[in-house]
Amino acid sequence: MKILFFLQRNFARFGHALAVNLKKEGFNKFSAYAQLRLAKEILENQNDIKYEQLLLDEDIHKEYKKEKLDYEFLRKLEVDYGIPNLWPYITTDRTLMYSILPREYPSDKPMYSHEDMLRILQIKAKIIIKLLEETKPDYVFLSFIGTTSSMLLYHIARKMKIKTILIYLPGIKNLLSLTEDYNRLSFSEKIFERIQHGDHISPRADEARKIIDEFRKKPATYHAINKPQKNIICRLKQIKFILPWNLWENLIFLSQMAFKKRDYSEERLDWFLIDRVKRKIRSIIGYGDIFENPGDNEDFCFFPLNAEPEITLYLYAPFSLNQIETVRQTAKSLPVGFKLYVKDHPIMYGYRTRCFYKELKKIPNVRVINSQISGYDLIIKSRLVATISGTSGWEATVLKKPVITFGDVFYNKLSMVKNCKTPEKLPFLIKEQLENFEYVEEELVNFLSAILEESVNVDFLDLWLTERDFEKIKNDSGTKKLASLIANKMGLNK
Repeated sequence: MKILFFLQRNFARFGHALAVNLKKEGFNKFSAYAQLRLAKEILENQNDIKYEQLLLDEDIHKEYKKEKLDYEFLRKLEVDYGIPNLWPYITTDRTLMYSILPREYPSDKPMYSHEDMLRILQIKAKIIIKLLEETKPDYVFLSFIGTTSSMLLYHIARKMKIKTILIYLPGIKNLLSLTEDYNRLSFSEKIFERIQHGDHISPRADEARKIIDEFRKKPATYHAINKPQKNIICRLKQIKFILPWNLWENLIFLSQMAFKKRDYSEERLDWFLIDRVKRKIRSIIGYGDIFENPGDNEDFCFFPLNAEPEITLYLYAPFSLNQIETVRQTAKSLPVGFKLYVKDHPIMYGYRTRCFYKELKKIPNVRVINSQISGYDLIIKSRLVATISGTSGWEATVLKKPVITFGDVFYNKLSMVKNCKTPEKLPFLIKEQLENFEYVEEELVNFLSAILEESVNVDFLDLWLTERDFEKIKNDSGTKKLASLIANKMGLNK
């Protein structure tokens, strides 16, 4: 059986570790599309698996300058693979659209002209179509979709009747789920529907109830990186880089960056310095004169902002990228006397400009709440929670609060969660959720039970982002469980 891996940025070590374990499960032919040069080097300098084809996105990208625009090809591409046009393939890519990665958020200026974007799309589409036609994989495995290449690979593969398997992090403990569709938990939904119809009794129901009860007693984020206390900014620490030992390390780092061969999605030294200085200044000045504390005895809707730049916006909510405007629409859809409490994601401290928050404060019934205040306390005290596509909506549902979402998130499957796609319907959805909300415990238990049946416990973020020892990643129990689950979905170990 053949499998093609798309290795998104730093996913190479974990992805290759999965491939080694999948080889033991019965896969015998592997190909890979690596996004970063380092990823390709990792795969080339190993002897565990021979990748029949190994392409590097960075090398393909370079060729766009030589590519002659072929509008006839692009029109056919749009007919064959458009959704319904070709723009989603471009707008999903934060580097193409906003220069993110070479620059920090809040960069929003494209590095490329419209024509160059089309050239990039054209050459990558040609290469990916050729790759799939030549390798003829049975499955395409993707970690996440966040680039033009991964979006093309996903949709072209599916149109060619090649099955896709993707990782999905629901934000529940350290669960990692699998799905065929990037915007929902497809495997879990099938089991959930069977449970709801009385055709299946989940063996994980008691575990689901336990997880729900534990969260209600002691709400906790799924990873320490998202805890507000982990992101508290001390102004004095913002200048510790000038200490002699830190200054020397920084100079070495900057000199390495200056002489390193740079690919299109990597940081450039001048931009790096400009963006870091701006962030340092914002962190030192702080937002104390802008942030507010919650009021006393107020009816309010809680609106947690999404972190940026993340696929939770670019992929799951492409028409809600302007979070200020989404907040504005929500604020003016609330009943008289209601406030909208807007709180930013803790990791965004220093990245957001003061102007961003000041724009929010112009909205009369909005309070911009200090980002260090617990979101769980706000959820519990709120009358309603509105989120674009964040895990706060799931947490609020577990805490029995009415929820409205604007993007594609896994918990939209629950009948008690309302998804808003058009601004005109928002006031009516808010009214419905405030006046007629009915919480159904059994439905939540059944849904979580279904998710547990199609998930494994794995410290994915740690293995992916921080662990550099390949043997540890390969032999981790979570990695092996995930490989076994993937093999099961592909019919190898039933």
